[in-house]
Amino acid sequence: MAKHVAPSAKPSALSCWLKLGIALALVLLLVFTVLGTQRNLAGLRENADSRWADAEAQYAISADSIPALLELTQGYAVYGQPTLAGIAQVQTQWAAARGSGADMRQKIAAARAVDDVVSKLLLVAQGYPQLRAGENFVALKGELETSENARASAIENYDSAAREYNQALVRFPNSLFSGLLGFRELPLFEQ
Repeated sequence: MAKHVAPSAKPSALSCWLKLGIALALVLLLVFTVLGTQRNLAGLRENADSRWADAEAQYAISADSIPALLELTQGYAVYGQPTLAGIAQVQTQWAAARGSGADMRQKIAAARAVDDVVSKLLLVAQGYPQLRAGENFVALKGELETSENARASAIENYDSAAREYNQALVRFPNSLFSGLLGFRELPLFEQ
């Protein structure tokens, strides 16, 4: 009868190196996955931020036109204190949102408020044919219409970039690390 020889209790040197190599490979895979996720999401976020900056530039044109619109319509329409206070509040809100401390939701809310004020002022002007025919008003309205078209395109571009970024956040393996790396969902302008 052949005796069964028990395996040696000591692991061989080759076995230790193999285990160490596998562990090192797994750690490197994890590190490269995290770095790839960070790089991918940072690039997508940068693209969305750039698209928002384009839209913000167009909103700045509209916000800057509010005092000129007020001045042009002042002789034709009588504004109540609440209306003037609301316009001043929108201008303050817009200025604060353009600061570095504002988050994207505040910026979008301020941009929508600028749209509302400009629309209301233009609507008031529609009731005054002499105002609408004035050279200054025609020039300002043309500038606002051009800005509105560019703004619509810029908002569409921002929403597209934000959607792409938001979708990347939830895709594997990004979803595993995005929160840990500080990436958060971006709000969409058009909802």
